[in-house]
Amino acid sequence: MTFDRKSLGNLSESLVADFVVNKGYTIESKNWTHSTGELDLVAIDGLYLVIIEVRSISTSFLGHPFQNVPLKKQKKIALCTQAYLRQRRKMLFDRYRDDFQSFHKFASVQMVRFDVAGVKWERSGVGKEVYAPEIFYQENAFYSGFAF
Repeated sequence: MTFDRKSLGNLSESLVADFVVNKGYTIESKNWTHSTGELDLVAIDGLYLVIIEVRSISTSFLGHPFQNVPLKKQKKIALCTQAYLRQRRKMLFDRYRDDFQSFHKFASVQMVRFDVAGVKWERSGVGKEVYAPEIFYQENAFYSGFAF
């Protein structure tokens, strides 16, 4: 199989979404975009609203996937999270208008956490054949410095 960079990123995000759902999270949003940027995955884990940055790397990458989220990117994610939170309540009301229990579950989130998931892809030969991915996941990978 061959993938371009965007397809590989989308596949990585889908794998991470399945991974966190299996851990008990509930996915609230995927690829949420705003003028300030994009949030790859937004999930609920208990009382936490979890912002998950997904990074795809190949075996040629030296270091850990979590080292691939520089401070500038962290700040951009935090700013985008602020915009998300401003729009979130209306979005939840529109989605769960007739389901008070679901609305209450999602609206009762009290804390924001920033996690990073790295998907490491093995590549073979000169082509871009992609093999089994390996998922690395770090809770509380960084702190925003913003009060949410």
